Amino acid sequence: MGFSERLFELRSKHNESQETFGAKIGVSRQAVSKWETGEANPDIKYIVKISECYDVTTDWLLTGKDQISKEIDLPLPPNTETQAYKKMFLKALYIILIVGGIALVLFLLTLGFSLIPNK
Repeated sequence: MGFSERLFELRSKHNESQETFGAKIGVSRQAVSKWETGEANPDIKYIVKISECYDVTTDWLLTGKDQISKEIDLPLPPNTETQAYKKMFLKALYIILIVGGIALVLFLLTLGFSLIPNK
């Protein structure tokens, strides 16, 4: 079953005419007819609209598969809570480094003055 058959099946299940469906996603009845007969393919923006309209994945619309067949290692979107903790941690680390650096400089200065012989 190809895209055209899946689109026809979805539209039929929802008892929508080509005209009603076309108006819903912003195309003409003729465009829907061409998609369903396989004469033409929709632009990617309409594939996304169709998937949102009928609550199906674009993958299913295009390939008939419910899940991606290959596992792809994509970075997960950053969790805002995790980002907040990272920022707090970095700020604390900077403060510790600055305070530690100042303490080290003062210690070395004190050590240096104590090594100078008194006259």
